[in-house]
Amino acid sequence: MTFGELKRSVLALGFERELDDTADLIPALRRSLHTLFLDRPVLKTVRLPRPDKSIRLIAKEIHHRPGGTESYTAVGRALSFTVSGKGSYVYSVADIVREHSFDSELSEVRSFIGDGVTVSFIGDYGYTVYNLAVCDELTSERPEDIPLWDERLTTDLKRALGDYLGPYKQPESISGTPIAGAYVIDGVMHVPENHYGPIVLTYRRAPIMPSGYEDDEPIDVPLECAELLPLLLASYIWLDDDPDKSDLYRALYRDGMGTLMRFMPKETGAPYLTNGWA
Repeated sequence: MTFGELKRSVLALGFERELDDTADLIPALRRSLHTLFLDRPVLKTVRLPRPDKSIRLIAKEIHHRPGGTESYTAVGRALSFTVSGKGSYVYSVADIVREHSFDSELSEVRSFIGDGVTVSFIGDYGYTVYNLAVCDELTSERPEDIPLWDERLTTDLKRALGDYLGPYKQPESISGTPIAGAYVIDGVMHVPENHYGPIVLTYRRAPIMPSGYEDDEPIDVPLECAELLPLLLASYIWLDDDPDKSDLYRALYRDGMGTLMRFMPKETGAPYLTNGWA
């Protein structure tokens, strides 16, 4: 289906020769595509590399004594730890000294350290530092991508996959079996560290949004939904000017989508059980 064909279908539904205001057509079409892709998921399967986490533990647990100083030398690219309490940590490199304060029940610290640094924990109150670790390899320039020692292997799917819309299946190994302990939540894939090898992910992809500049521009709509998209688009276009017409076409869209879902499942074989991960 092209943009021109879609316009002609919508005009036929409205018994009109042309639309009064074409400026609203593209926003309405984008809303329609988003709704349709939510109602009828368009699936995509990709193979992703195992997330990397090159990190070494320096100290599992550090108890700071009031008025004292605990110092550690770290050689690597980045440093991370979790701290609970009130105090300060100091980074020292040659003649450069930087002090940072904290006061919280549990704070995550992720810092770039260049070629090496001495980190010292100071303060007038007792507190605890957990999992002081150094990272040898970086995956980005973002501090939030510096891993914690006890953190799972993670991949931000919204950044890694430009068309990611939502989860569909639990991450799988290349053999097609679900990876035990792996899950996707809020657009982030979590994989246990004991998994090795590529990860196969099937997800709901987002539609390619049209520009609307050319009549021959293809519309990203599944073939089985090509006759439903004009109905949904018409319901949006006449929502204000003719509510009865809008309601009619929305009802026809829902009826057609319901029939499609009943008689044309997305998968064959045994039903997939989500186990609550999605």
